[in-house]
Amino acid sequence: MKFALLVEAEMEPIPYNIMIKFDAGPTIVIISEDGKPVDIKEGRHVSIEGPQEDIVKWLKPFDGVMKTVGPMQLEQFEVVHIK
Repeated sequence: MKFALLVEAEMEPIPYNIMIKFDAGPTIVIISEDGKPVDIKEGRHVSIEGPQEDIVKWLKPFDGVMKTVGPMQLEQFEVVHIK
């Protein structure tokens, strides 16, 4: 499984069996509702790859993971809840 996401400070360290394929560096994500900012998230914008069960186990404690939508260069995110 591979995808890109915002890795916030409390999500570090990334487990050893999940590879970072690309690290775009520090990123700030502004979450808006009805055109108004409601939250700000900061972290590293990374592309990861690893076994799905290991990624789910790592991300499960963090509700509302910021997953990249489309190409990483556009820096567009959506909130994803891990079940």
